This record gives sequence, structure tokens and C-alpha cells, in this order.
Amino acid sequence: MDLDHAVGEVARSHPLDPWARVAEAVQALELTDLRPSPTVNVLFGQLVDAALALPACHPQIARHGPRVRHLCARGEGYLETWWAHRVIADPETLPSFPYLTQYEQLVRGEWTALTGALGRRPRHVALVGSGPLPLTAVWWRRLAPDVQVTCIDRDPGAVGLGRRVAWSVAGRAGAPAFVHAEAGEVDSSAFDAVVLAALVGDAAGKTAAVDALASRMRDDGVLAVRSVPPDGRRLLYPRVRPEDLPSSVRLVAEWTPPPEVINSVLLLAPRAAGPDRR
Repeated sequence: MDLDHAVGEVARSHPLDPWARVAEAVQALELTDLRPSPTVNVLFGQLVDAALALPACHPQIARHGPRVRHLCARGEGYLETWWAHRVIADPETLPSFPYLTQYEQLVRGEWTALTGALGRRPRHVALVGSGPLPLTAVWWRRLAPDVQVTCIDRDPGAVGLGRRVAWSVAGRAGAPAFVHAEAGEVDSSAFDAVVLAALVGDAAGKTAAVDALASRMRDDGVLAVRSVPPDGRRLLYPRVRPEDLPSSVRLVAEWTPPPEVINSVLLLAPRAAGPDRR
């Protein structure tokens, strides 16, 4: 079924209704190839704004969420690849990346929550699902130049582009390490903390990845899983609910983002690790 059988009429009669705006943006995006362009960029901006305006209990989120999230994931992949090539060609263009401020806010909040959950400054951090534009790793190195960072992705093309982006921005000596691997293959015992990106797997795939990573983590390690709050933002990214987590982990804390940032972060510890640190 379509997002709205009469979306045109609904949008005209209720121009401020956020779901009508979501439906219009999605239908318009599905007529494009989702690759960055002035039109696509504006439509994704409209979709994000409309999603943020949705009531948390809006029934259409559950009904159409998979379709919208699939669209967003494809669009984000194209956006990051396009910008990776641009930054490789000219690192000075990075400040023009349209979501750079939101990335910076996410990484700063995540880093503070992560070090708080660990109770110390990490020495070696991994990002699983780093993608072709590893802005998280770039910001980590700026926040903590002494911390060793490893970027991991299942896509060899993303690994190659991500490495070149990091070399362009930070130089080879200051760039993170890059590894081509599936989330389930990562030896998480090699890291103080592991961050699982928001687009790693659907709900079942993410649960399996969390379980695999937790099974190898050191007792004092922390696994940070990017999710979204239980509001309109769950239309854009898959939400990981604490009650859906595997029994191999326990929730230590949750970082809730400001309204303009999409992702929240769940801080998890292996179930075998000592008393609860909350």
C-alpha cells in the first residue's frame, strides 16, 4: 500500500501535518536515484524535519518505518560516498559537509558517555560500520589524539575510501587503522571500547552483532550501540530497545541526544562483568 492513498489531498488540506510532509518527501525521493543533488538534498532535509515533528506514538511510524529507513540508508550511502570522493580530492571541503555539526555533537556526547561508562580514558577504540566517510574516527582523533582508533567495515570499497579520506584529512601518520571484516568476526577483546554504527544490520542483525561482540569483550570493556530515541527519529534509523538486547549484555547507561541530533547511544557491558556500574 502507498504511504498515503490520498497524500496530495491530505497535504493540501493539512499543509502542516508532519505525516503528509513525510509522505510527500518519500514519494518524491522514490522518483529519484537518491544520489546527491540539490533536489535530493532538499527532499532529505524535508523528510528529516518532518520526522522530527512526528508525535512519538504516530501509528504510521511502525507501519512504514522499514520502507523509509531503507530509503534513508541508501541515500546516506550515496551521500557518504559522494562526499568521500570530494574530501579525498580536496580536504578543505570537509567543513561544507551538510551534517557536520550534528556529527560533531553526536561524537562529543558519545565520547563523554563512553569514557564515563568505562570510568577511564580508553586507549584503543573500534568503530564497526565506519563506512566510506569515517567522520566519527576523524573527530575521535581530534578529541583524543593519543587514543588508537580502528575502523572496521564489511564493504571493502568503504574501507578503501575511508582510509583515503582519513589520510587526506589527518595524514597517514595520524590516521586510524582500517580493517575489512564482518561485525561478527571482530575480536572485541583487542579494544577498550567498541562502537556499533547505526546502520549495521536490521533489528535481528544488530542483535546478532551485539551478541558476537559481547562474547569476546574483556570484562571491563564497553560496547556502544547507536540507536534513536523513541520518537519520530525511529522513522529514520532502526531503534534498539533496551528490552530487545541479548542476555549477554547489560545496559550501563543511555546517552540521549539533543533534538537536532538523530542518534542516541546505548552503553553496554558484558553480562559477566562485575556489579552494575550505574
